[in-house]
Amino acid sequence: MISVNLIYDHRNRGGETGPVEVRIIHQRRPYYINTGVRVRRREWKNGCVVNRSDNVELNERLERLCRRINEEVNACIDEQREIDVAEIKRKVWGVKSPAVEKPRATMLDWVAEQLPMLQLSRGTYKHYVCTYEMLCK
Repeated sequence: MISVNLIYDHRNRGGETGPVEVRIIHQRRPYYINTGVRVRRREWKNGCVVNRSDNVELNERLERLCRRINEEVNACIDEQREIDVAEIKRKVWGVKSPAVEKPRATMLDWVAEQLPMLQLSRGTYKHYVCTYEMLCK
């Protein structure tokens, strides 16, 4: 069983504003996904934004997010796939999976980029290059 609902600041951060999050409960385990909407505690009531000039737009945005999440869950059920919350998050929010992203640059890549830009004396530059080459081996 899976449930999807909106909650306000589940960590009780205590700031002036708190995030509205989507809570997905799957196999009795909660997953929290930030919606990007931040409101004050008095502006949140019964799962809706109230007492704000833009409450209609925010509630519509939050409703769309919940609807898209429910559509993805239903697609998983229809296709008899296992429900993967990370996959749902990628599809709804358009977050690229780590396998699709370009490989992360290493410290050596960064040093190789920085070396030509540094304004060093010739001797110091040689020492840097020598150190870089020793690290690459």
